[in-house]
Amino acid sequence: MVHLVTFMSLVLSLFGCHICFAGANRPAAPVNVSVTHLRADSATVSWNIPEGETVIGFAVSQQRQDGLMQRFIREVNTTSRACILWDLDEDTDYIIQVQSVGVYGESLASKKIHFRTLKKSEHIQSTMMDQGKHVCWII
Repeated sequence: MVHLVTFMSLVLSLFGCHICFAGANRPAAPVNVSVTHLRADSATVSWNIPEGETVIGFAVSQQRQDGLMQRFIREVNTTSRACILWDLDEDTDYIIQVQSVGVYGESLASKKIHFRTLKKSEHIQSTMMDQGKHVCWII
C-alpha cells in the first residue's frame, strides 16, 4: 500500500509539473485586434502577435451579440495575422476574440471586439467611396 501511495504521489507530481510547464510555454494573447473592410455580409479581422512569441496558427471566436449564432475558426500551420469573416447578417452586432495557437496550446483570448455589419445600402456607398467614384444626381 505504501508503494502505491508513493507511486501515485510521483505520478501526480510529474503530471502537475507537465501542466505548469505546458502552460508556461503557451503564447501570449494577440494584441491590436481590429475589424476592417466592413461590409454587409463580411469583415476582416486582423491582429498582432507580441514580439518573441512562437505561434503556429490562430483561433477566432465569432458570435452575434444577441447570442443566436456562434462560430469558431481555427487555422494552424499559418503565419497569417488576418481572417475574413463571411456569411454575416447585415446590420447586426457581433463580438469577436482571437487566440494564438502555439506548440503547447492556445493563448488566452484577446480583448473582446464589438462591431456592427453595414446595411446593404451602406455597402454600396462604401464600395463606391473605396474606388474614388462620385455620384451626381440630376434633377
